[in-house]
Amino acid sequence: MRYLAFHERMVRGTFDFPIELYYVDALHPRYEMPFHWHMECELILILEGGFSLSVDGEAVCAGPGACVFVPSGAVHGGTPHNCVYECVVFDMDRFLQDRSVCRQKYAAVLGDSARIHTLLPAGGPAAQVVDALFENMEKEQPGYEFLTTGLLWQLIGIVLRHRLYAAGSSEAPHPWRHADQMKRSAAHPPGLCRAPDLGRAWRQRPALRPNTCAAYSVR
Repeated sequence: MRYLAFHERMVRGTFDFPIELYYVDALHPRYEMPFHWHMECELILILEGGFSLSVDGEAVCAGPGACVFVPSGAVHGGTPHNCVYECVVFDMDRFLQDRSVCRQKYAAVLGDSARIHTLLPAGGPAAQVVDALFENMEKEQPGYEFLTTGLLWQLIGIVLRHRLYAAGSSEAPHPWRHADQMKRSAAHPPGLCRAPDLGRAWRQRPALRPNTCAAYSVR
């Protein structure tokens, strides 16, 4: 395990479809996940074996079928144990964009210091939706973009319905709150002059095909 956390700056999917799927087994160069953080949220689904993770200091042990939710800006890393797992990294703000009713409900419950549970147990309603999300992205059948977006919204609905979140303390700011502040600052800079797009500098990499997400297999 490498303990020096770094800021992972990568393009996720495309501008219009900001989500990306990764497949990781023992042959993957980042099989043992070093501590890092990024501006996007992440879902980790365990396919085989076990995974000992730390997410902002919270220790989590996940087995087959379980899902780990990593909020935006959270420092996370872990050690797999004969594990095969998949990750989906996505920009929650971009999926909430231009959907005022859902954005308002999301902000009212999960905004500020509230946090979705880190471990979503195998067989639970949230893990079942996550499993369907990953399967949909793996197959990339016609219309999968619509299903992917719908499953993400369904996941948030399940989290709200089953109260799979906890209210945080307002005494000490958390890393994911700093990430949200950075996003808002980049989108709405103060003053009359428009500030440079901070995110643009982090996304300097060859563009992918439009309206696709990339899947990596390293068997």
